[in-house]
Amino acid sequence: MRPIGVLLPTSISRLGCLSLLALPFAAIGTLMAYLTLHTLLRVVIVQGWPIVPVTLQSVELTSAGSSTDRIVASYRYNIQGKQYTGHQVSLYSSDNLGTFRQDAYRELHAYLARQAPYPAHVNPKAPGESVLMPVLRWEAIGFYLVFAVVFGGPGWAIIISSCLRFIQARKGAILMERYPDEPWKQRVEWSKPAIKSSQAKDAILEVCIAVFWNVATFPVLLVIPREVGNGRYVALTFLLIPLIGAGLAWWALVAVARATRFAGTYLHLDTMPGRPGESLRGHISAPKALAGAAKVALTLRCEKTFGESSPIPGSATGKASAPGNADIWRCDSATPVIRGQEPAGEVTLAVAIELPAGCPNSWRGPGDKFAWLLSANAPLKGADFSVEFEVPVFDS
Repeated sequence: MRPIGVLLPTSISRLGCLSLLALPFAAIGTLMAYLTLHTLLRVVIVQGWPIVPVTLQSVELTSAGSSTDRIVASYRYNIQGKQYTGHQVSLYSSDNLGTFRQDAYRELHAYLARQAPYPAHVNPKAPGESVLMPVLRWEAIGFYLVFAVVFGGPGWAIIISSCLRFIQARKGAILMERYPDEPWKQRVEWSKPAIKSSQAKDAILEVCIAVFWNVATFPVLLVIPREVGNGRYVALTFLLIPLIGAGLAWWALVAVARATRFAGTYLHLDTMPGRPGESLRGHISAPKALAGAAKVALTLRCEKTFGESSPIPGSATGKASAPGNADIWRCDSATPVIRGQEPAGEVTLAVAIELPAGCPNSWRGPGDKFAWLLSANAPLKGADFSVEFEVPVFDS
């Protein structure tokens, strides 16, 4: 029988390469996250400086090309009888995000024309340091966040995932040596008496997708009002993008609510592993939140992940140009909710499903992969009950 684990040296090599490829993205994302936090902290600090009236000497709006504007100003002020000259207008470098610079130029130019004093924030510990407009520009913060999430999110996700998979591969290698003839004990998640559902992992993935989409498309919300204000109403069609983001956010919130509500759900198998031609028996223990349901729908299916050269049923060419999934066996049933006698009020779902003779073993190695997945679902008030477990099936 083929072992279900992956050789440790191969795992180390692949995970190491993935981590190296992800490092530049993680570095860019980390830098932009630092700039975001630094800017927010800087705004708070400067806004706390005392306000001193200054006399504007000159104000110019210069262009650095490609409509990137920069305000150049000069102003004077007195602190304790000593005169200082300042030039800093805001806490941001030149950019073309929004209309901040144009609006700021018009405001400062109006003060200059009237020779009216303008309120500036001056550092009490270093009077030579001053800022005219230490405002928080959300469009700039959003720009930084886009890079922080789009680059740093996937980069750090790959690095963290690689580290966790490396740790799991090490544990799997130890189990392979300990149980060379019992492949169902070579997987970390099957080495314990209770099998945990995939709810938490699914919720984390859905939250990451929602955050990634909404942050990456945040600039659209800044562009639409400006374009509509200029009479380009076709920009309203881009409202579909934030609407998709809202849908993804709701999808993620439901997943988190479900994972929180049914966090203590486990599958206990009496037949470990399940064997082709025999009954897969056991029970699911779930929190008391499931007590409101009379029955729960159970589905056991065998999912095949096709390799690049494997035929996929129903495909026009008979060959898969890329890996894909398909159910090659499925059984639907229902089980009553048995209310337990424990003080915590947990409930139990009985599992008894006949496996077909000659069905494939669980397999995660190279080539086609086979996974036996047991799902349980029930409609409830609030977040529905929906969990899934991968169960071991082996013929010997």
